[in-house]
Amino acid sequence: MRIFSLVLTLLLLAGCAPTSQVVNLAPTAPTAGPGDQVAGAGRLALEVVDGRNDSAVGTLIGSEGKRAPITAAHDVPYSLQLAVADALSKRGFKPTVWSDDAQPRLLVEIEKLNLTVDDSLPRHLDTEVVLKATAWHHGQRYTSSAQSSISDRMATRPSAETSATYLNKGLSQALDKLLAPKLMQFLGTGP
Repeated sequence: MRIFSLVLTLLLLAGCAPTSQVVNLAPTAPTAGPGDQVAGAGRLALEVVDGRNDSAVGTLIGSEGKRAPITAAHDVPYSLQLAVADALSKRGFKPTVWSDDAQPRLLVEIEKLNLTVDDSLPRHLDTEVVLKATAWHHGQRYTSSAQSSISDRMATRPSAETSATYLNKGLSQALDKLLAPKLMQFLGTGP
C-alpha cells in the first residue's frame, strides 16, 4: 500500500511541473483574390527580423509557479518570411533578397510573439503577436504595425502541436492585418 501511495504521489507531482515544448511554426499567408493584385507590383526586397530579446515563443506556467519555455524548432523570422513572401506573391510582387538600397523594400519585424499557458484549471492560453512593417519606396518611408491577441481555455495541458496551432493562428492574423491595402499600395506605386 505504501508503494502504491508513493507512486501515486510521484505521478501527481510530475503532473504539476510543466515540461518545455518545441513547436513547428508555419503561419499561413492571407488569402488573396483577383481583386487583390497590386498596381505597379514588381520586384520587392524583403527581410523579416526578430526584434524580441528572448528566443522563446512562449511559457508554460505550472500550478506551483514553475515555468518551462516553449521554443521554435526552426528559425522564427525565416518561418514568417515564407508566409510574407507567399502573401506578397499572391498580390503580384516578386520578393527578392534584401538590399539596403533596393526600391521598393519591406522590412517586417517581430516585436512580440508569446503564448502563455497557465496550468490552473481550466488552463488559460493567451497568445500575443505584434508585427511592425517598415517600407521604403522612391525615397519615402512608410511604417505600420499590427497585433493579434487570442485567449482561450482548455481542460488539459496543450500538446506542442496545439501550442503551435495557437502561435501560427496569431502570426497569421497579425500578418493579415499588417499587409493592409495602404501598405500594399505604397509598395506598388509609392507615396
